[in-house]
Amino acid sequence: MEMRHAAVPFVTVIFLSACATGPSTEELNPKVRGMSKQQLLSCMGPPNSSAKEGNMEFLTYSHRNFYDKYTYQCDANFILTDGRVSKLNVTGDAPGTLDVTSGVCRAIVAKCVQ
Repeated sequence: MEMRHAAVPFVTVIFLSACATGPSTEELNPKVRGMSKQQLLSCMGPPNSSAKEGNMEFLTYSHRNFYDKYTYQCDANFILTDGRVSKLNVTGDAPGTLDVTSGVCRAIVAKCVQ
């Protein structure tokens, strides 16, 4: 029984490490910059939240993964200026490391640039 519990964190690390692949935000930004809102919605679907301020629009795509007692989350925040993507920010929160979850988020966004 104790061995099973000891293996769970190891398996979790392996699983999350495998998911942490994907282009960096720096690599994604030039690929999505200039994309129209319609193109973005076509590959990402509807955002989890959005806001407008003047000629700028903010679309946020959130990913939540619940495992055991932890919640792993990331947000891909697209900033649109005059209806076109001008910037992408990826943020995340995971126990112990930001890179694991933001890697998951980057992998989700990468489907727009395949």
